[in-house]
Amino acid sequence: MKKIKKIVLHILSLFSYISASLFKNLFGTLSNTLQIGKNGPRLKNLSGILQARNQDDSDFTRIQAATPQADDDVTIRKYTHAINKAVTVPGDYSTIQSAIDSFTNRILDNCKISISSGDYSSEILDFSKIKGSLTLEGDTRTLAGHTWIHGMTIRSTNAGSGTASLANSGNDITITGSTSNPDLTGYTGTVAIIDNNGTYAEYTISSASGNTLTLTTTAPTVGNNGSAITIIPNVKIDGIGIHLNQNHANNIYFLGIRASNIILDIGNISLENCYITGNISCDNGSTLKTEGSENSIIKSTLSIINKNSSICNLNNSCCIGISTNNKIDSKYNSNISLEYANIVNIQYIYITKASTGILNYAEVIIGGGIECLYCSRLIAEYAKVQDTKSGFIASFGSKIKCEYATALNCDSGFTANAGSVITCRGATAQNCEIGYHANLQSYIYAANTSSNNSGNTTDYSPALSNTEGNVNSVITYS
Repeated sequence: MKKIKKIVLHILSLFSYISASLFKNLFGTLSNTLQIGKNGPRLKNLSGILQARNQDDSDFTRIQAATPQADDDVTIRKYTHAINKAVTVPGDYSTIQSAIDSFTNRILDNCKISISSGDYSSEILDFSKIKGSLTLEGDTRTLAGHTWIHGMTIRSTNAGSGTASLANSGNDITITGSTSNPDLTGYTGTVAIIDNNGTYAEYTISSASGNTLTLTTTAPTVGNNGSAITIIPNVKIDGIGIHLNQNHANNIYFLGIRASNIILDIGNISLENCYITGNISCDNGSTLKTEGSENSIIKSTLSIINKNSSICNLNNSCCIGISTNNKIDSKYNSNISLEYANIVNIQYIYITKASTGILNYAEVIIGGGIECLYCSRLIAEYAKVQDTKSGFIASFGSKIKCEYATALNCDSGFTANAGSVITCRGATAQNCEIGYHANLQSYIYAANTSSNNSGNTTDYSPALSNTEGNVNSVITYS
């Protein structure tokens, strides 16, 4: 009996050894399908493609997975299906950033965060984990972000029309349009005012009726060209401003927001009814554009830089520099558009180094004029430059088309220099040192301008139409 038991144990040991040796590298099934549990779904191998099938292999079945973390993880529907959703701050979320984070790793289709009035400046907004289009909606009042500048055209609808005129009396500021007045009835909150001395300050509105705002303190003195008043949006994210870098390839739309700097290293931002109190920088093919009504950009030592194939569209905007050395500089094959913009106290407006600018119907007062340099192009039809050091300047192989434009009280009205061309048919130059000046193998086409000249020390240089002078340069004006 002991001998039989010993033989059985030996056989079992041998069987265990053989099994381990034979099957240690075998796993799974030799079949193309593997059923999970009784009456459960199947995993199927279809020529190397893994499928999840139903019980009888007649159709696909659902499969669920955790939130993907790595590049090769399975991606589930919520991260590939575009959503359209609106949330509120502080209703649904206590902070703007937590509302943004609720869209993490989702594809957004015109999603919106509606923000109640308040100061959110302590937040640093990070958009790096979202994809698609997102709106941050702040102050929805019609005139939020609008600026009226004394002596300049009113740009926004519902803000009056014609040329703006500002006046003060006691605690009151009155805004008049030469064609129609704005209706400010019921407006509350804060306004920014630049007075006749160029001093910037913010004031609280006590009441508003018709085209008059009553402040809680004595109103500053306004009424000179360049004095201005802005309705400040009631949602403030002034902290470090709005930053988008290489990790933020999104379309972000800001409505009725007060913010400081805007820095785009890549990505797309749109502004409507916003008030920007800092600098703007667009780089590396990024896009900044305005939508609908006016936006205001006001800062001491203002700098708007657009470079490296970027697009900066500030149409219908007010750009005001408060102190000195303010500049707008678009360079290195970039495009800037300031159509219907009001620009005040900007010492340098440069379109340079193979860039393109559009300033049709823009108005520029107090500053350094508009310069197009180094093989660049500018279209500025019906634009107006007034009380600036220079008017319109094209230099170093550049071209300006500024038909029916106006230069008033400038050192030079229209200047083409160093192989450049200006087309300014029907333009006006008045009270300038030189109305039209072509120099160093340049050409100015100034047909139908002679009757518009008034008060210039010199109307044309070279003086005679179609006659060379100033080193092989020509002006055509007759």
